[in-house]
Amino acid sequence: MLVMPQKPPPMTPEQLEYYRKLGRKGGKKGGHLAWENLTQEERSERAKKAAQKIPPAVRIARAKKAAAARKKKAAARKRKAKKKDGE
Repeated sequence: MLVMPQKPPPMTPEQLEYYRKLGRKGGKKGGHLAWENLTQEERSERAKKAAQKIPPAVRIARAKKAAAARKKKAAARKRKAKKKDGE
């Protein structure tokens, strides 16, 4: 005969608050420590994997926005150089 497991009793508000604080405490330092202990190859691999989870339309929009920003900066540098040469 198959016995279904029973649900655990709900936690009290004090228990919930304790576990929230505990999770926050570990979460605040966990990511930083993990990132420091990774090699450059491992960081690159994780970043690529995370980027693949972003929908293609969003990636394309971000790439276009970044390209426009680079183009704007380049134009500003040219204007500044031209102005400097004209002095």
